[in-house]
Amino acid sequence: MSGASASVPQGSREPRGGRRITVPIALQLALIALVGGLTLTFFGWRREAQAVDEALQVYFEDRVDDAESRITARMLAYEEVLFGTRGLIVSAPAVDRAGFRRYVASLRLERIYPGIQGVGYAVVVPVAEFHDHEAAIRGEGFPEYAVWPAGGRDQYTSIVFLEPFTGMNLRAFGYDMSSEPVRREAMERARDQDVPALSGRVTLVQAGAGPPQAGTLLYLPVYRTGVPHRTVEERRAALVAWVYAPFRMGDLMGGTFGDVATDVDVEIHDGEAPSAGTLLFDHDGEDHLVGGNRPRFSTVRRMEIAGRLWVLAVHARPGFGEAVRQNGPPRLAVGGTVVSVLLALLVGFVATTRAQALRIASESKYRSLYRSLRDGYVRMSADGSIVETNDAFREMLRCSEEDLRGRTSDDVTPERWHDLDRRVLTEQVRPRGVSEPYEKDLRRCDGTVFPVELRIYRIREGGRDTGTWAIVTDVSDRKRAEESLRAASS
Repeated sequence: MSGASASVPQGSREPRGGRRITVPIALQLALIALVGGLTLTFFGWRREAQAVDEALQVYFEDRVDDAESRITARMLAYEEVLFGTRGLIVSAPAVDRAGFRRYVASLRLERIYPGIQGVGYAVVVPVAEFHDHEAAIRGEGFPEYAVWPAGGRDQYTSIVFLEPFTGMNLRAFGYDMSSEPVRREAMERARDQDVPALSGRVTLVQAGAGPPQAGTLLYLPVYRTGVPHRTVEERRAALVAWVYAPFRMGDLMGGTFGDVATDVDVEIHDGEAPSAGTLLFDHDGEDHLVGGNRPRFSTVRRMEIAGRLWVLAVHARPGFGEAVRQNGPPRLAVGGTVVSVLLALLVGFVATTRAQALRIASESKYRSLYRSLRDGYVRMSADGSIVETNDAFREMLRCSEEDLRGRTSDDVTPERWHDLDRRVLTEQVRPRGVSEPYEKDLRRCDGTVFPVELRIYRIREGGRDTGTWAIVTDVSDRKRAEESLRAASS
């Protein structure tokens, strides 16, 4: 009895002692699980944040590439306009004001080339012919015509044609652009090098009463027909005029970007050293480059446009990449608090979000550029196979994407032009990276043939040539206009 009585109290104390030991261990295990889960969530969140930043950086660089490519392509298109206009003048030297007006109207500038103020023709006026020149233009029905500004100079120039010859463009009639140093520098550079030449920042004489805009002008020289102009001296002696295009930069860049630059701010400065006086264009009105208030995603590039240096600055605007940020780290952090699905969310979400963000950023490169071009765009592989086209090119050829699949450049080009194409590739594109503008015919899918003007660019990746791309302009209207002018002058 006494042994049994002694054993019962000892046994009853063991369960109570066991309960005191079990509770702290459970709490410790719970805390370890919680700390472990939060630790994994933190490192997963940090990795995901880094992945999102990487994807945003890739996307931002692609937006910068897109801005640079749009500007380059648009200015090359305007160079093509001037080359075509010079071709008209050279092929029909007796072209008159009405013929010039018909030709420029056929270019449909406002629809195809938004941002250009017009196309003009400025002639050289030797001092000895000054009074005869003014009398001749007055005799055309402009009794108030005069070359301006007044003053003695070694040589004069005068804007005699400028289309559309309405509104603010009327103010430029008779203006001697060589009287102003910035314009004169570009005119002389175009004359001496026989290339398109862009001026520095100016205020156009067409400037209206609205908000002020910086201006610039693109010049191409016209030489006397049949006179050699291989050297600088010969070019100066043979020069008779310039064809040119004036631009208001706000209108020009508005036509270049449209509504695609909503998440980045684009700024353009003229020359090597940006300052308040060199600003050509600013999308949001706040000059981050000169003012110093540059956001996290910001970059500066230098571009050469028709012999003139432009500084391109692109900055992320407020809200840039907000959708990617909202769909990345916050979701992972919330999901990570649920320990039972932490690892699945961490591995799957990080990998999926990162891959999708990088792929979307990569696939967006240049898509908006070539699809928005009014001229035709075609990219070809190294063997000449057509790889990619835009809507404008397919409309020219009256072909669908399916029609062009597997076809080559030779397939859409009449045979008589094949040798010329190969010479251009061998003698210009491969050694220099770009061809001069040249003309040939293309064959549509319905078998009809039509004239085009094109310029070919080399694609080089990894130190080797991988293909080419070209901007193609249908010049059927221009050819018809030129033929009408030749028939009228014969």
